[in-house]
Amino acid sequence: MTQYRTDGGNVIIGTPGRLDDVMERMPEMRLKTLELLVLDEADRLLDMGFEATLNAILVRLPKQRRTGLFSATQTSEVLNLVRAGLRNPVKVEVKATPATLTNHYMIVDGEARLAQLVAFLCDELAAGRKLMVYFLTCACVDYYASALTRLPVMRGLPVRGLHGKMAPSSRTKAYEWFVGSTTGGAALLCTDVAARGLDIPDVDWIVQFDAPQDPNAFVHRVGRTARMGRAGRALLFLRSTEDAYVRFLQLRKVPLTPIEPAHDLVSLRPELTELLVADRALVEGAARAFVSYVRAYKEHQCKFIFQLEKLDLGDLARTLAVLRLPKLKEIQQAKRRKGAAGWVDWTPLVQVDLDSIKFKDRQREKQRQTNKKIKAEAAAAEAEAQVAEGATAAAPAAAAPASRAGLSQQERDRERARQAAEEEEELAREAALMKKLKRGKITQAEA
Repeated sequence: MTQYRTDGGNVIIGTPGRLDDVMERMPEMRLKTLELLVLDEADRLLDMGFEATLNAILVRLPKQRRTGLFSATQTSEVLNLVRAGLRNPVKVEVKATPATLTNHYMIVDGEARLAQLVAFLCDELAAGRKLMVYFLTCACVDYYASALTRLPVMRGLPVRGLHGKMAPSSRTKAYEWFVGSTTGGAALLCTDVAARGLDIPDVDWIVQFDAPQDPNAFVHRVGRTARMGRAGRALLFLRSTEDAYVRFLQLRKVPLTPIEPAHDLVSLRPELTELLVADRALVEGAARAFVSYVRAYKEHQCKFIFQLEKLDLGDLARTLAVLRLPKLKEIQQAKRRKGAAGWVDWTPLVQVDLDSIKFKDRQREKQRQTNKKIKAEAAAAEAEAQVAEGATAAAPAAAAPASRAGLSQQERDRERARQAAEEEEELAREAALMKKLKRGKITQAEA
């Protein structure tokens, strides 16, 4: 803002919120001279809740201007904005995919999916190519970015993760690392946070290990390659139960050509299991990835294709090499539908006490042991308190029979007679006081 006040400017680039704030606080900004307004990713801006902010910006701008709305996908909100904010709008629509982009898909099921992905990454990275690999959830990115790079076949390869739940500084570092990878290969494992607004030069492959929840995001994902006339390729992994997605994309003018999976690959589950047993962080990461994937798969917008009832949770658990199935209502529902040995057909590869698995990070393991000790002490203290409370409550009841047991029958009779006499005397005293109160000889307080 200081530089603008000093030097002025012809072009302003910013987010809606920031622009609205600047316009509010800088009355010297001569908005009446504005000639061109450009809204990029217009559908996403409205989807993110910027509609009120955009309206506040548009009110300040001159009506005699040129306005450009750019988006790879059109929504009803964008059309409403066109009708409300544009005069004499002209729609330019390009439905065909870029001629320099080649879209492929691969049908592969079970544990073979991950083996195919790893083999593909190894080959392409060895050839010095840059790849962006999309996963369904942030937890999946975290797990695969950590686990795959520890596999012997991928150890040392340039692979990093990026997703929306990372700290901004970590996300920026991962982005800058990938952009700066101009020599040799590099793979960025990411979510849809990296599907828009990024101009990364020379991305050779877009790999979608998981189809996006929103089918509109498919176009944005593959749009990270084949930019500005460059050549690019994209690969989509699908299960056999999801093959209708190919036809669905074709109806959207996105043709795909099949790629045959390799048939000589072995499961990576034993190697991943060995890694999990050696590091508790991976055990927890695999469990989080499993839970997040099931819940995200359930929220697919193309529910007629991506049906949770058809997703083999046993295959998913084996792919992630989880050591114990998380407690999910979806698993219980599946068992009720298909029988206890049906849909969720899964057994652990090794029998291991999960509590015995330690964090490789010494600081995290030290904290875990401290937390265990605190929980154990708290549980012991609670148990002692419950025992003490029970003993205190039982003491009066136990004391009376014990004291009476030491007396003879004659002594017990005398004790009962004495108590009866005391009760009669007390009743007689109270009756006498009531008579005096009625006669007015004493007051209510004295009674």
